[in-house]
Amino acid sequence: MKKILIFLLLVPAICFADQNVIKFLVGFAPGGGQYITTKIISDAASRNGYKNVLMFKEGAGGIIGMNECEALYDDKNLICMATQAQYAHSVVLSDSVRKYNPNDLTYVRAIGSSVTVLVTHPDNNRSVKDVITHITTDKVTFASGALGLKVLTNYVTIQLGSKDAVIVDYRGTGPLLADIYGKNVDYAFIPYAVAKNPHMQGQLRIVGAVGEDDLVEPNLQKFIPNLDSDVTVFGFVMSSKADRENVDKFTRILNELVRDPLLVEQMKTQGINTNDKRINRLSFQEFARLERQKLAKQLLLMPKN
Repeated sequence: MKKILIFLLLVPAICFADQNVIKFLVGFAPGGGQYITTKIISDAASRNGYKNVLMFKEGAGGIIGMNECEALYDDKNLICMATQAQYAHSVVLSDSVRKYNPNDLTYVRAIGSSVTVLVTHPDNNRSVKDVITHITTDKVTFASGALGLKVLTNYVTIQLGSKDAVIVDYRGTGPLLADIYGKNVDYAFIPYAVAKNPHMQGQLRIVGAVGEDDLVEPNLQKFIPNLDSDVTVFGFVMSSKADRENVDKFTRILNELVRDPLLVEQMKTQGINTNDKRINRLSFQEFARLERQKLAKQLLLMPKN
């Protein structure tokens, strides 16, 4: 009887604690743009009284993480980081794992966008114009850590008329950036948020940004300004099986967190634009639709093996 009484007394406390726990699931290893964005959000959550758990389920370009997100639909503390590219490209990735359908996921809220930049090793002091000449006249190597950026690389090199560019696939951002710094590859397209990571200081050089987006740093040079703008939109999703009440709860929490002044400053410092007007104008699904359109256009120009 005493044990039952103690348990009943503890139940309200346990429930209360669970309501203040947030489990952030990231489908990539620590170090990339999704981790950086999630870490800033989780730090803001801590400042606002929440207890956080960061979970990593990397593999297959984010598919394994999204499968996990869909499977854990009954975990009322779980929310999952995703990008519009990850959402849009789900149906064309690896055959070795089950391809989740975007309909398996419910959009919660976009957090910010990060323009795509071309980076190289620090000793490569070529101007944007000279980099374009280098790509079109020499045999250069590109590193790619994600499907969308690989397709973009193919698209850019074909648009520039390069016939000898080599694209090397990497599993994760860390090894890719290590090889940029080690001069084992010449260039890579990555989100600005990754290039701005303080740990990357002195390890790479930003050549320029893709497209004509309003950037966090207006002085950042444009790389091929007439190219379709390329951005990564960071946001959160949940399983479509999640209770609507739980989705609304996390929407309210994220709306609260993005107003944190320190979060806004950290995002800006990190190269993530929380003031991107398109995030308010377009839904995450609309970003994904535009991403699929761009992907289809670029795939038409890819060489046939």
